[in-house]
Amino acid sequence: NPNFAFFRGVLSVGMQFNFRHELTETQRLAELSNMTERGNHKSAQENAEEVNRLLKKDVQHGFSLPVDPNMVRKLKHVMVQPAGLALQFALLEDGSRVPKRRLTQDLSFSLTFPRASINQRIDMDTYPEMIYGWCLSRIIHFIVAPRLRHPDRKIFIAKYDYSDAYQRITH
Repeated sequence: NPNFAFFRGVLSVGMQFNFRHELTETQRLAELSNMTERGNHKSAQENAEEVNRLLKKDVQHGFSLPVDPNMVRKLKHVMVQPAGLALQFALLEDGSRVPKRRLTQDLSFSLTFPRASINQRIDMDTYPEMIYGWCLSRIIHFIVAPRLRHPDRKIFIAKYDYSDAYQRITH
C-alpha cells in the first residue's frame, strides 16, 4: 500500500491534526468556553437517552473516552465540538429499511471566530487521500469476475465496517 508508512505512524503514535493556521491561546479558550456553555446541537439535546446509548456504545468500542466535564479545561490544547443526531436508514436482512439515529460530532461548527472550526482549519493536503466513492463499483466488478470464472460455485462476500476502523485510527 502506498500509504503504509502513514498508517504505520498513525497506529504507532496516533494521528495528528495538521492545521493551515492555529488559533491563538486566547481564541482557543474563548471558543472552548462558548462551545462548552452552548452544549450540543438541538437534535442531541432533544434525544438525550438515545445520545447516552450511542455514547456508551462508542465507549465500549474504544471510539470515545469519557472525561469529567470539570477536567476538560485542564487538558492541554483541548477543544470541544457539539454532538448531534443524524437520522438515517438501516437495511434489514429482508431488504427493508428502518430509521436509525447516528451520533455525529460537528467539526464544521464554530461560535467565536470566523474559520475557527476544525474543518475550516485542517490542512487536508498533508493527509493521504481516502476514496470510498468507488466502493460499489469495485464490489460489483469483484463479484462479476469470480462469477465469470466460476459460474456454478457459491461465492461468499463479507462486509467490514471500515468507517469504524477509520474512527479507531483517528482516535
